[in-house]
Amino acid sequence: MNLRLKKFLLVALAAVLLVGVSQVQDVLNHDRETLGLTRAQPLENAPPVLAFTTVALGGFRGLISNLLWARAADLQEEDKFFEMAQLADWITKLEPHYTQVWIFEAWNMGWNISVKFKDFADRWRWVRRGMELLRDDALRYNPDDILLYRELGWFFQDKMGKNTDDASLYYKRQWADEMARVFGNKPANLDELVNPVTEDQKSRARLLRVEFKMDPQFMKEVNERYGPLEWRLPEAHAIYWAALGLQKAADYPTRVNKKDLITLRRVIYQSMLLSFQRGRLEEDPFSKSFEFGPNLDIIPRVNEAYERNLDEDDIYKGDIQGAHRYFLMQAVYSLYVNNRIAEAGQWYQYLGEKY
Repeated sequence: MNLRLKKFLLVALAAVLLVGVSQVQDVLNHDRETLGLTRAQPLENAPPVLAFTTVALGGFRGLISNLLWARAADLQEEDKFFEMAQLADWITKLEPHYTQVWIFEAWNMGWNISVKFKDFADRWRWVRRGMELLRDDALRYNPDDILLYRELGWFFQDKMGKNTDDASLYYKRQWADEMARVFGNKPANLDELVNPVTEDQKSRARLLRVEFKMDPQFMKEVNERYGPLEWRLPEAHAIYWAALGLQKAADYPTRVNKKDLITLRRVIYQSMLLSFQRGRLEEDPFSKSFEFGPNLDIIPRVNEAYERNLDEDDIYKGDIQGAHRYFLMQAVYSLYVNNRIAEAGQWYQYLGEKY
């Protein structure tokens, strides 16, 4: 075989192989995405030096991230917080599939940095930014990571829902105003958002999906299973995100550590307890303020939530039983003092038989 013919055959073979590779590339890309093998995400809005360094030294993304962590730590010690928001964005983009990076950055904004500000409006901006970091970015890169759903639910349950922060009422007011853009100043009508007819309904359904990243149909399912919930209050959203995390866990059981499921279940039954204790919103249209009242109608659903978690969790059954017993005692008392004597008697009997 002469040299010219050999070269021709090699070129022809290379062409055939290139064509073959092009045919399977789409399949390979799809499999990489499905199996979670694509780790490197494009770094957006970074200075040219950082963008160039990241691309040129792709294998050293971890080293670059460490330098940014050090810079962020120095800024926080000096109480220089605003540059940290941009650094947090770059750090999470450099390590987009490392769960604890997202959790730390969101927690740092929501709990550590926010309380450095005396003005409640400034605090709310940091709390909201931490929540959005999880909801808008972390779950976009890691849609099946149940720990992120747990952490997002905790933002609503603890930071916004409880009274551990002296700005908690301000947070609730701000969130109620946000939800008023979707539902108005009234209890949510989810049916009109699941099947919107008018332009106004379509616009509000789009707002719910695009800005708040929530599915009206799944909200309706959550409401039917755990409600009726007051969707203008944070507890309903804590339940929503925890329930969505449990659904993801059921869809991808091999990717889940079963011991992590209790954290989602706790978000649900603890938020259900809060919804029972003060899940009715009473708004004063004149003073533009609102007060909370007990949602006694939700008591059977709260009980079902505890019972369901007892059936589904064998590891932490004792903890759930203790919480369930505490709820039943509160339910009996609340019904009695609100003159719902017959219902109080029924739950008192149930409490005695159960515990």
